[in-house]
Amino acid sequence: MDIKNEHISSGLRKKRTRTLIQLGGLIEKSGLLKRMNISLGDDLQKDDDIQENVAELFGGLLTLEKIIGTEDHAPALWRESGKKEMGL
Repeated sequence: MDIKNEHISSGLRKKRTRTLIQLGGLIEKSGLLKRMNISLGDDLQKDDDIQENVAELFGGLLTLEKIIGTEDHAPALWRESGKKEMGL
């Protein structure tokens, strides 16, 4: 692999990481972590005590993805609600 391609890959990796961190912040801000009894600092892969909670959160996100695929009006309603809560 040449240096140019490695640099691009590193840049994309940094952008991906930033996006994932921001998404985690949105999930935390939404109150879902508290509702699922998941604390900041928990290891979602290794902490056996919260595996059921993590599975529940993931199942909810999968359900949300299915809803978005079938409901054309829901995303617009959610967008307005999100903008209001974010102060936009």
